[in-house]
Amino acid sequence: MKEKLRRWTFIVEEVLKNLAMGIGPIRAHRGSRTRRRIRADVLGAFIAMRDFYLQHLGRLGADDGWLRGKRVLEVGPGESLVIPFWFLAQGASQAAGLDRYMELSPPGAQANVYAMAAETLKPEERARVADLLPWTPLDKPGGRLAYFVTPIEKAPSDLDGCFDLVVSYNALTCVYDVGATMSSLYRLLAPGGKMIHRIPCGSAGAIVAFGAGPLNQLTFSRRVWELMFSNRMSTNRQPTSIYVNQCQAAGFQGIRVEIIDTFTDEELDRLFPMLHHDFQNRSREDLKAYCFALSAVK
Repeated sequence: MKEKLRRWTFIVEEVLKNLAMGIGPIRAHRGSRTRRRIRADVLGAFIAMRDFYLQHLGRLGADDGWLRGKRVLEVGPGESLVIPFWFLAQGASQAAGLDRYMELSPPGAQANVYAMAAETLKPEERARVADLLPWTPLDKPGGRLAYFVTPIEKAPSDLDGCFDLVVSYNALTCVYDVGATMSSLYRLLAPGGKMIHRIPCGSAGAIVAFGAGPLNQLTFSRRVWELMFSNRMSTNRQPTSIYVNQCQAAGFQGIRVEIIDTFTDEELDRLFPMLHHDFQNRSREDLKAYCFALSAVK
């Protein structure tokens, strides 16, 4: 009874937060406050993302000089364009970020992040982005960096075919429509363009305190989950197979899936008695992937 009461209290609290985030001024204030917090571990996160993209570019057959002159888009860059900045340092001609939610951090915070990232660059790489170290407004004519605030599912058609590489790191777990997302990614890429994504399947935060831990997301109905998170960033609870199937349906070729981390058999055994009937058609194999890498070519 105590656990049931705790669960219902959690649901009510999350629904109220979700309703509040549906109010424009509250959402804007919350987003601005969140984006101003540059974490102390930002450099470590940058290095992890950089290494991930380099690894998977190699697996897609891209050599050391492949990025030179290329146009790159990062989906879900968060509070800074540090990854697009790094791609420019590698020789990309243009780089951009596209995010559903909130604005970038203030100019001073941006400059601080780029300065930290620049410390990891070789002299020739640093020279390519020297003009960006003092933060330059994105609306500067002829600027090499751009930022778009829009859901990836509804990316503007004037960007079709504008990118040679599209990447994301833990962002596609939050898209509302995987099929529409894959169609947009296909549109955005030029012929022969590549995409690389890291996609976690488990949940995080307060929700993992319940019985099924990071899989507790699958013990809630679709309707309750929508009431809790429709106005907020949260996992869409889709398994690996949905991403792969929609990737194929969009027309991508050379699809590669690498399972990065898995749930244990003990964790899955604990989940099954609590699994909501909305998800009882999930295979054990689909449930087992905690995080995976997805790459493909147009």
